[in-house]
Amino acid sequence: MAPALSRELRALSWTAFAGIAFGFLYSQTDASVLRSVGMSLAVAAAVFAVTFYRYYTTE
Repeated sequence: MAPALSRELRALSWTAFAGIAFGFLYSQTDASVLRSVGMSLAVAAAVFAVTFYRYYTTE
């Protein structure tokens, strides 16, 4: 199903997956909720930038 999506939606789907997964794993380290959310958003932003660039240049 992913190849049928536009490049923006494909990048957003990877962003959501990576952000949620990293946020869950980081929350297991007994960090505060705000720190977990902040780190998750930072990772999600980086994943979006990388995946969007990859899909934009290979399309």
